[in-house]
Amino acid sequence: MSSTPDLPRLLSADQVVPTMRVSIAMVKAAQDRVVDSVKLTDACFDSVMLPWAMTENQAQTVQGIIELLKYASPDPAVHDAVAAATTLEEEAEAGWLRRADLFKLVKATSEKNETLDEESRHYLRDKLQRFVDAGHGSLGDEGIKRFLEINNRIEEVTKAYNKTLIEERPGAWSSAKDELQGLSAHELSGWKAGQGEQQGLLYGPPANSGLRVLQHLDNPTTRRKMYLQNRKGLAENAKIFHEIVVLRDERARLIGYDNHAAMRIKTRAIQSLEQVESFLGELEKTIIPKGVEEMSQLQSLRREDCKRWGVSEEGDDKGLPLWDMGYYETQQMKAAGVNDANVAPFFPLDTTISKMLKLFESYLSLQFKKIPDARLDESTLWHPTVQAWETYREGSFLGFLYLDLLSRDHKYKGSQCVNIHCGYEKQDGSRQLPATVLMCSFPAPTESSCAQLRHREVVTLFHELGHGIHDLVARTKYAHFHGYHLPVDIGEMPSTLLENWCWTKDVLRHLSCHYTKLDSKYLQQWRQDNPNSPDPAEKIDEDTLDKIIKIRNIHRGQYHLYQLAISVFDLKIHAAKSHEETQSLNLSKLWYDCRERYEGLDCSEARQSEHEHASFGHLLNGYDVGYYGYLACAAFAKDAFYSQFVDDISNKQTWGRFEQYVLRPGGSLDNQLQMVDDFLGRQPNFSALAESLFLILEMVK
Repeated sequence: MSSTPDLPRLLSADQVVPTMRVSIAMVKAAQDRVVDSVKLTDACFDSVMLPWAMTENQAQTVQGIIELLKYASPDPAVHDAVAAATTLEEEAEAGWLRRADLFKLVKATSEKNETLDEESRHYLRDKLQRFVDAGHGSLGDEGIKRFLEINNRIEEVTKAYNKTLIEERPGAWSSAKDELQGLSAHELSGWKAGQGEQQGLLYGPPANSGLRVLQHLDNPTTRRKMYLQNRKGLAENAKIFHEIVVLRDERARLIGYDNHAAMRIKTRAIQSLEQVESFLGELEKTIIPKGVEEMSQLQSLRREDCKRWGVSEEGDDKGLPLWDMGYYETQQMKAAGVNDANVAPFFPLDTTISKMLKLFESYLSLQFKKIPDARLDESTLWHPTVQAWETYREGSFLGFLYLDLLSRDHKYKGSQCVNIHCGYEKQDGSRQLPATVLMCSFPAPTESSCAQLRHREVVTLFHELGHGIHDLVARTKYAHFHGYHLPVDIGEMPSTLLENWCWTKDVLRHLSCHYTKLDSKYLQQWRQDNPNSPDPAEKIDEDTLDKIIKIRNIHRGQYHLYQLAISVFDLKIHAAKSHEETQSLNLSKLWYDCRERYEGLDCSEARQSEHEHASFGHLLNGYDVGYYGYLACAAFAKDAFYSQFVDDISNKQTWGRFEQYVLRPGGSLDNQLQMVDDFLGRQPNFSALAESLFLILEMVK
């Protein structure tokens, strides 16, 4: 085997800011050298862009560590240091965007029309566009100053917005006997037990338990209380959201665009608002009828439930309240014979992820080796629950994969991949190999059991692992384009495609292993909890597998209608016809209008007291004029699955083509949709998503 590099080293709180300063100074020095040494007449890619790109490559290996700490460090002091370092990084970016001397050299390089490889051409165009969008060539000094002021303000208030989302908000006391029926002992194990006057009560902070428990809470009053409690404290975020939308619109108009949507769409793979609107319009026509049918079935369940609990059915004709949707979807799944409480024990977290890695070993001829604890310490791992793995192919080291999968304090609450090191080509021809972190927030294990995954969490884990694999096998020249660093309307396609694997019986059977088979103490406890019952089988049974596969389409219309509602909201708030129209937008009303129209929900009570849109982070963190990307990627993924993989999901030749055309290029292609064209051998079918909903329905009848 080839030699393995040292693991990336972490930074302490007092190292973060100095390290960022050194990284910024290194990039600025490279820019200064270019400006001082290159005349406009001599400007070319090798003299202007290449030194900049090589220095950015080096800087990413430092900045990636700081990015990781932002999401995962357990130390509040580190988070404070990262916030300060991020401000320095933003100021440095504003500094080079302000430089007319650097812009002139980049522009002169572009006008040379050199014969460049596609990735270098893409890098040059990307940098030039950044300058143009900052007003160079169209605005004077004062205009550029205002543009950068707007950028700085957006970045400043976005941090405050995100901080509110990360911080734990107050929970509520609930009676385990009367209010928390439906939650398992496993679900309640992390809740605080009351003492004294709170004897018999449990305290479940929403930020810890999340709204996921609403899916299992039988008491409708508790569901309502917990949902509304989770949404409190968001009034300031609602103000920030509105301010950012207005600032984005001003910025776009400042440099000559009709609105923010017209500016932002140029950075997407589908670079036409008309094409996006047409795509969403066609989806509306085909998916809403299925959503209406699904909602009718859920309303029937709710009517029966309301009678049982003796609560009012008022508003039933308007759709389900927001806090009831997940619960009745879960009840419908139970009625179909699929109960998360019975499925999750077959998917213990550590065993499931290990078996997922085995699948990718088979598909892509990879080898994963877990790094023993003896090689790890506090300088290389940020938390004891994190695992580190080495990845090889035919004896050659490909990169590090970290697994940070459990929820904890001070950690980002969602699921994502984070690059510690991006891969890139060094000046001597060797490669910087990637180090990527698979980060989720699954519930921690209890004393009597290990962490377990519901089926939907199995799907989430495989999806995020797909991003990690993308990082490990990508081969780009520049860190800027490494792995899944793609526009949002194409970057999710590979992982969305891989979700299909978790709806196949062979894969689920392979992944399954009842947790009691892992440790004798688990089996002993299970026997105590289930007296007179036979020991569970190791593998999930065929009947349950059949039922899981059959329910795949049961709520799919509603799932995609939610994405459609947010996608339409996204375009509406960013595509106003005038700045005055943007200023007068009522974001909360528009949010609930979209959710009611497309999903058929009853938002009447939620409108009165909460700002649900202000709990939503995507549109302030890179998905503005891009949330439709989830639907576009789902369409591309369905097209790829049913045309290339459906007959043999393990086919080595198909996987080889998938790596060659989709995974390996990362974001290096100038035309980002070309990777899909190359893999399919034709242009993608945008109707594939809607068609697949009805195809799956026919397949499971």
